[in-house]
Amino acid sequence: MREIIKTDDGYMVQLPNGDYVCDANGDNLFDTFVEASALAWGLEKPSEEQTSWGKANAAFYEWERDFGEESDLSDDERMMWVEGYLQALRDAK
Repeated sequence: MREIIKTDDGYMVQLPNGDYVCDANGDNLFDTFVEASALAWGLEKPSEEQTSWGKANAAFYEWERDFGEESDLSDDERMMWVEGYLQALRDAK
């Protein structure tokens, strides 16, 4: 399974053997999780679904800020939670 890794400089997609996936330009570091996720899914650029995922993740951050308390979730845990929630919504259709 491909894993999206957050680094100090951006996001990378790592294969089970430890290699990093590159896009068509040979780049393996991306500014956003959505860009890395597109590569992990085998796409050249983010799809509408992934853009929706990015919007959902941003909405979660806004909700958390407006709620007035920070959750104990790390960024990676938050991303996994949002992805799981969206997948559950897709599966429920």
